Amino acid sequence: MENFPGPFERWKTRNRYKFLSKNYRKLLDDYYTYSLGQQLVPGTIKRKWDIVLRFLEFLELIHIGEINRVNIEIINTFIASVRRDINRNETHNSIKYAYSFSATLKTFFNFLHEAGIILINPAPKIKLPKLEKSLPKAILTKEEALQLLDSQNTASFIGLRNKVILELLYGCGLRGREVRLLKLDDVDLKSGLLMVKEGKMKKDRFVPIGKTTSCWLERYLAARRMIAAESPYIFLTDHESVPIGWQILWHIVKVAAKKAKIAKRVVPYTLRHSYATHLLEAGAPLNAIQALLGHAHLETTQIYTHVAIPKLKSLHSQFHPRERFQVAIEGGKIKWKTK
Repeated sequence: MENFPGPFERWKTRNRYKFLSKNYRKLLDDYYTYSLGQQLVPGTIKRKWDIVLRFLEFLELIHIGEINRVNIEIINTFIASVRRDINRNETHNSIKYAYSFSATLKTFFNFLHEAGIILINPAPKIKLPKLEKSLPKAILTKEEALQLLDSQNTASFIGLRNKVILELLYGCGLRGREVRLLKLDDVDLKSGLLMVKEGKMKKDRFVPIGKTTSCWLERYLAARRMIAAESPYIFLTDHESVPIGWQILWHIVKVAAKKAKIAKRVVPYTLRHSYATHLLEAGAPLNAIQALLGHAHLETTQIYTHVAIPKLKSLHSQFHPRERFQVAIEGGKIKWKTK
């Protein structure tokens, strides 16, 4: 479990937090501890913490001093007020913002119910606004992906580590958190498989390791054993036997993109998106990509069909027999001519 008491202590010094009643501050502290146990990145925990803080402020504003008094009508009134504020200020997508608030309050009240703090749980009645699936903001071309992978100086241990991290992000389509928390026992180089334990939604899955990625991983593991044989984690910080943090992972990807002279905004998830898109363009079945990515629903995977459509249409036009001819009408009859 990652812990970051520094930022949390800074959040607690804010006047908004200090002005909450003692019992509501306790709820906020407990929810923070619960969120830590969910292995969320600090930015996500911070966002959820802010949403719950705003909700508790709203309760005090309408003189609801006990969380047990909250019902679905009060929650819906709060969500409606949030949407009105967003629409008035035009600062965010109101549906997306309302979804974030509603989803966070669902997890908050589920936590309160599981902890025995409330007897009646309003979470099941909280409706989530329907969201349109947004396309990935940046997809690397195959050439850019290879340039990124080749950007590391593998003569050093850190360069070799970074190279393997990039290989797993693009070569296996892993999420950033899955790479960071990967353990030695999760990898079987002989069978060419790695096991992702407790991925998103706490689901396990097997992912094949390509030959190139496997070779680099084997080389890295041999070097790693000499540095920190006792740590179970594969990817370590510079001088410690602890897994790398999310900040380091993002920095590795950002620096690699800069070295490769890629103008796009590249983050760890960009490599996962590119992995899926390139598989689809090469003809991989959608349900196979779904299994590789660990998506619970095929609809989540289908977003990549929108990204790949221009490429697929180009391939269809280039290679399909009916597309390799052009139609001409001569004397009232259809004539087929090769392009």
